Amino acid sequence: MPTDAGNQAKFGLEANVWALHGGWVPNGGLYLTLDASTGIDLGCMTTKIDDGCKAHLRIHWLALGPFFNTGIPMIASEVPRSWDLMALTGAEVRIWKGMTAKATVNWFFPSPWSVYANSRAAASSQANSALGSDASTSTISPASMGNLYRHVGGHPQLNLMARWEF
Repeated sequence: MPTDAGNQAKFGLEANVWALHGGWVPNGGLYLTLDASTGIDLGCMTTKIDDGCKAHLRIHWLALGPFFNTGIPMIASEVPRSWDLMALTGAEVRIWKGMTAKATVNWFFPSPWSVYANSRAAASSQANSALGSDASTSTISPASMGNLYRHVGGHPQLNLMARWEF
């Protein structure tokens, strides 16, 4: 999973039961999404029942859910926060029996509460430094907060997965 601002690509582990997908990314976090997807069989022959289909394509129209940051946030890591709203879209195709290849595009939107708390702390820090206090915090400026969601929307992740279904 490639990330922005110097974060390195990461490996993840995903499991799903029907439309409920959950996963873990080492030094990243845990996620749980609800996936709206459609399966399409390609190359089906109707002359004999045992012919079956040559390929199965599943389109993941939209999946939404929380991503709990247990490590470094995947996107905009300069904003400390405990969770993001994760959204993804993509497709997968069956390669052979239970083996599939899946590609998704993921977005991680910081929780509004974290953005508000960070912006408030940055404004407080600026006010304290204007009054002569020596307050050092690890927040970004309120002006930068307005660009945060544009940054996140413009930096999706491309995930490539090899999956085994049983």
